[in-house]
Amino acid sequence: MDLILHLGAHRTGSTALIRCLMRGERMLAAEGLSIWPHKTQRALKGLASTPLLYALSLMDDAGAGKRLDRIRAEVARRFASAEEAGAKRLLLSEENMLGPMRECLMEASLYPVVADRLTAYASVLPFEPRRIGLALRGYAGYWLSSYVYVLRRHPLPRFSDLAPALAAAPRGWVDVVGDIMTVFPKAEILLWRQEDLDDDMPGIAAALLGRATTEGLHPIARRINTAGDGADCELIHRIREGEPGISPEALKERLEALRGTVPAAPPRFSSSESAAMEARYRDDLARIAALSGRVRLLEKGRVECAPG
Repeated sequence: MDLILHLGAHRTGSTALIRCLMRGERMLAAEGLSIWPHKTQRALKGLASTPLLYALSLMDDAGAGKRLDRIRAEVARRFASAEEAGAKRLLLSEENMLGPMRECLMEASLYPVVADRLTAYASVLPFEPRRIGLALRGYAGYWLSSYVYVLRRHPLPRFSDLAPALAAAPRGWVDVVGDIMTVFPKAEILLWRQEDLDDDMPGIAAALLGRATTEGLHPIARRINTAGDGADCELIHRIREGEPGISPEALKERLEALRGTVPAAPPRFSSSESAAMEARYRDDLARIAALSGRVRLLEKGRVECAPG
């Protein structure tokens, strides 16, 4: 059985892409594909703790090693069950394998420990993925969307305090792709731009599967899990300053009650910061496109797919 690993990234339309595939789940199952969306992994007890358990096991923590063995056995059991049910390919989608968005924001670094995290997850997979899918996004859009999304769930400094470091962040998609290639030296790395997803969602989905046609795959028209424009960010900060430790649920209620009482102040990069990040993104895309061998960057989200 072949494994296809869809790593996201965050804020790049991953949920919509997987729902596009899930719409055709019965058809794809008949072709021998089993789809495990992120909720499947998050329901597996202990899997999210894999990076920590792996690190502890390297320090001869026997308890962590035993827990890791249990996770490894359960993952293997589920893979075997899928294969017995007729799956020839398994698509596993989990963007959190890359690392938490809040960590990226606070460290002003794009998935700074992705190599360590993927090494840990690789230790519980029965075999190496045949293909790994990752969506890329312009740096300004990625950081802004991440900030607005995370702020509703966790405290963050004001965006103006983070923006200069984010705009000058030394790590980019080239570094992330390089880390993935190092951890999984045999896997094909398939990349696409988030900016192309609306125009060719079925084409990207087909490429991820290695499918020769988009037949039966239909785009998701409405946006899912969006961060919003961040107009409430200043209000969120003021609510948290008055009520430290407020839960996300209570925060949502306060926002509904107080919306409009504070001037909207969406987070923004300066024009020079935005221009520099856009230039960096174009340069990084060109560098990635020039990589040979097992790295493929879909041109405008479209590719001729060979079955497999």
